[in-house]
Amino acid sequence: MTDSTNAPSHFARTLKSAAEKQAPEHANVTFVLGAGFSNAWDSRYPIGNDLFDFSRDDWMDDASPLDTFLHAIHFRTCDDHIDRAAFLDIVYQVGMLKKYPLIRPRYVDDFYLQLVERELRYLVLNRFIRATGLSPHGDTWLAQSAFTSEQVAIGDFFSALRGYAASMHSSSSARGNVGVSFITTNYDFVIEAIFSASGARDDARSLYRGFTPLAWCGDTDWHAIVTPDVSGQLLKINGGFEIFPRRDDFEVDYRPRAAAAARANPPEIMLPSRAQDYDRPYFQALFPKAVRLLRETRIVVLVGYSFPEEDALIRLLLRQFAEAPNDGRLRALYYIDLEDTRTQRARATAVFPHASEKEGLAVIPWQGSFSEWCRLAAAGLRG
Repeated sequence: MTDSTNAPSHFARTLKSAAEKQAPEHANVTFVLGAGFSNAWDSRYPIGNDLFDFSRDDWMDDASPLDTFLHAIHFRTCDDHIDRAAFLDIVYQVGMLKKYPLIRPRYVDDFYLQLVERELRYLVLNRFIRATGLSPHGDTWLAQSAFTSEQVAIGDFFSALRGYAASMHSSSSARGNVGVSFITTNYDFVIEAIFSASGARDDARSLYRGFTPLAWCGDTDWHAIVTPDVSGQLLKINGGFEIFPRRDDFEVDYRPRAAAAARANPPEIMLPSRAQDYDRPYFQALFPKAVRLLRETRIVVLVGYSFPEEDALIRLLLRQFAEAPNDGRLRALYYIDLEDTRTQRARATAVFPHASEKEGLAVIPWQGSFSEWCRLAAAGLRG
């Protein structure tokens, strides 16, 4: 396993070396993002258990189907407080009752379980909005009026990376010589906000989402939905707060919604559970795209992902990047986290056992802030 105290510069050199080989598959870069990435952008963004921790006031009211459901299944919480462990249990029970009708309580049926599941997704959305204190600017969640020094550094890095990719594209006969994509377990829209902050408002539309939306912020015009020249992908494995079911398809909408509308049709997100169930159509569409992307990727940058226990399927997905030693021989994994490098190595080895072998996957850890990594990597790309 490779270690480097100068991982950002190592990343810039590796990317440049791969791009010079004039083969598109040699220079694809995919960022795999966990909650730590969003928290690096804005410290108000919840990490760990925070997003799934609810007080009585968060979830109990006269119109809540969740309250009556918990009574129906005789679920008890301490002081009506739902922490992450209790939330996982509730989602697990909803899933099992949907799958096995014979074990349902007397007054629980398909439609009632749909109501409860919608309520749980709405609660998570509402919890995120309250926890972050964010409010939309104008008619979108993406706009931002002021930036911290950390946000400037992160935005500058992605601008430098996309600028370098564009320059390689224009100077190479191989179309798409450097591709930049994202796989995220987060529900939020930080990547899109970063793109919007760069001044190119339509950049987020150039990223393939793993599905073709039925509408984009209410616009159903074909040219507004699909950008022909796709330069990368943005795959939200656990869904997103801007992805909404619409008939048998999905729409992308970054505009704020009234509470009643969001409650009636909450965003398409995967709720954490004791047994993750990715059988819904959205996730079935995303997983094949993510597998192919990882197999075609040369460099993975893993940011702020802690490999939680319930993410066993995500670990299997990530293994597609370098399933065997021969796969990893020409690839590199950059791991950026606040945890120490020993912990990072242990997590990487759990997914890629061959990473410690002589010619296995090269893993380059970095303990520290993502903004500092970005500052050094941007300098390397421009140097």
